[in-house]
Amino acid sequence: FDFLHASANAKILNFTSNLASLIVFFYLGHVNIKYGLATGMGQIIGAYLGSHLAIAKGSSLVRVVFLSVTTVMLLKLVYDYVSTL
Repeated sequence: FDFLHASANAKILNFTSNLASLIVFFYLGHVNIKYGLATGMGQIIGAYLGSHLAIAKGSSLVRVVFLSVTTVMLLKLVYDYVSTL
């Protein structure tokens, strides 16, 4: 797959795993509906805007955003690890 199609496939797999997790949490009785709806709406809005932006600007923008977010997350994880030493 090229980067754009691989990213789209990852979204489908991520949705499937989130749905399975939701089913398990409902079964165990550990679901906060208010937080879940707020988070879900944020994800829907972000996915809608992100997919339209990716279609309009192409895979080069998706790659830059992906690498930027990955770098920030990596730096945060390193910071968290170093601050616990």
